[in-house]
Amino acid sequence: MIPNITPEFLIKLFENYQFITLGLGSFLLVLGATEKLVLRNNSWIISSQFKLILVVVGIVLMVISVLAMFKDKLFAPQNKIQKELENTTAELEKIRNKIKYLVESSNNSNGYVSSSELTNILEGMENDIHEFQLRFHNSQKAAKWLKTKQESLLQAVKFSDLNSDINNISLDDFRAEIKKYIGLLIESLETSKNITPRRRKITYHINKPLPYIEVMEFLQIQIKQEVDKHPDLTKEEFRELNNCIDALIRDIQRE
Repeated sequence: MIPNITPEFLIKLFENYQFITLGLGSFLLVLGATEKLVLRNNSWIISSQFKLILVVVGIVLMVISVLAMFKDKLFAPQNKIQKELENTTAELEKIRNKIKYLVESSNNSNGYVSSSELTNILEGMENDIHEFQLRFHNSQKAAKWLKTKQESLLQAVKFSDLNSDINNISLDDFRAEIKKYIGLLIESLETSKNITPRRRKITYHINKPLPYIEVMEFLQIQIKQEVDKHPDLTKEEFRELNNCIDALIRDIQRE
């Protein structure tokens, strides 16, 4: 028994190629879990080797489609990201339920399809999406917090706290440069995407990266002390912020 798939649902699939890829990958997974393929009065036994190929290709297509969905959302304007993320999650849930119903219906009627492994795969995909949502919300909260604290953090930066010798630049000018990096952190957190200084054409005006790395490490300490005193961030939100700074330090070291 095939579940009722409405025309509106099909139109939505063709409007979003990622969903077509996801549906095709899911179909291959269902087919890979089937012992015998029955079409009208004919039936074919599916070999174990061919089933393995179907399952692997199906999983690859599903992973690619999910990544493509979120890749598009990350480049969307900030005020649309949350809405698009919720819409994508809702559509994935609808597809998941239709696939699950198809598998369970086939399993009950013919005994050809085993739904346990496929259900586990679909639930794993759902868990990954849920985890992405949590990280997205935690990053958003961390970005808002950093916006409110960036001026006080900048004022805490002093040459005396750095081991590097910095010449030919005033403290105010140096803080202005550091502000660009804090802005980059905020943008990365708002989009849940690591954005490198090079992509925003941010360069070292004093021609050496070490002072900037030292400032980032100093800011990590200041942020931890601030959160310990006033726990405005949860552990998960603080972790997203700290991981973002770690990623920026690695980018500075590489560039």
